[in-house]
Formats: sequence, C-alpha cells, structure tokens
Amino acid sequence: MCVDVIDSYGVDRPKYQSEEMEKVDVTRFVFGVKTKKGDLHKIATREMKITGGPKANLTKFLKAWTGENPKPGMDTEELKGKGAQITVTAEESRNGKTYNNITGIAPVLEGYEANVPAVNAFANVGGSAAKSDDSEFEVLGAVKDGNDPF
Repeated sequence: MCVDVIDSYGVDRPKYQSEEMEKVDVTRFVFGVKTKKGDLHKIATREMKITGGPKANLTKFLKAWTGENPKPGMDTEELKGKGAQITVTAEESRNGKTYNNITGIAPVLEGYEANVPAVNAFANVGGSAAKSDDSEFEVLGAVKDGNDPF
C-alpha cells in the first residue's frame, strides 16, 4: 500500500555515470507493509529522478506497478492508497550497513485486494524522513543480525 509520496526539488547529485553535479527533482514512494508475523512497517523506494523518459527509473517503476506507461503530467500523489506487491531485498550500502530496499513492484494479484491494509493502518507507524546521502531510506533502519522483519 502506497502511504506517501515524497518529492524533493533542486537536489544536488552526480549526473548518471559522471562526477559532474546537477540539480534535479526527485521522488520516493513510501509503502506500508505487513510482515508474515502481522507487524506493520514502512519502507520507501530509492530516489528516482522526476522525468518521463522511456528509460527513466521512474517510468519503469510506474509501468511495472500500474501496468501502463505514465501519462504526461501524471500526478504521482494520486497513487497514495494504491496497493502493490513489492519485493524487498537486503542490500549492503557503501558504508557497510545492510538496508532493506524495494527491488521490485507489481500490481496486487487479482483476488488479493482485500488483504491490502488500509492507509490509515500505518498512521502511527514510525519513520518518515529520508536520508539525503546514498539514497537509502531509513524507515526500517539497518538490518540487525537475524532481526530482519521480512
């Protein structure tokens, strides 16, 4: 379930495959997830440059999620409350910590829509601030030994 969309404007970051810096507008999608144990957590995507190019990560992400290419001028805020099946993978960052990252997304399987928790179920689940470095989102925090909620 998408519980929030976080847009940041004028972010300084390196250009693709370059050391040259550029100012870009980026977005993240925050999802509420329910673990096998029934615990609720939030996790967010990595930053994606706000652009509609066919090779853009945002375009690929939205197409995988919605099944269609985003239309010009699409308001991603409209995706709040939309269910999704996400794949979460533990990945090690450059600083050596392991984080849970969203590595895949798909629409909710037909017949499973009733299993998607309501947006308000995540209202009191902690974590909503994004780190600006290395585009990780510390909602779940670093994975601790054997303590991965997934």
